[in-house]
Amino acid sequence: MEKQVETYWERLPLREAYQFGIEKGLSDEISDIRNMDIEWDLSYTSSLRRGYIIDLFQARGIWDEFKAIKWPRWCGRVCRTAGVG
Repeated sequence: MEKQVETYWERLPLREAYQFGIEKGLSDEISDIRNMDIEWDLSYTSSLRRGYIIDLFQARGIWDEFKAIKWPRWCGRVCRTAGVG
């Protein structure tokens, strides 16, 4: 019988990501992301901003550090079971 593991995804903490980016010397980039005009028909824009944050942190090589320090529950039990995160 296969063991079933619940998946739990916690949203990337945007405020913590902004602060982390600023602490890493990315003030201009963080400001650009915070202030960007996002044109679409949905009322929320934070999901897109989260994507830009992920791209920025990956490009600067600080993505893993961010996850470890500011987003330790980034992937819930599935990743812990798999030995990730």
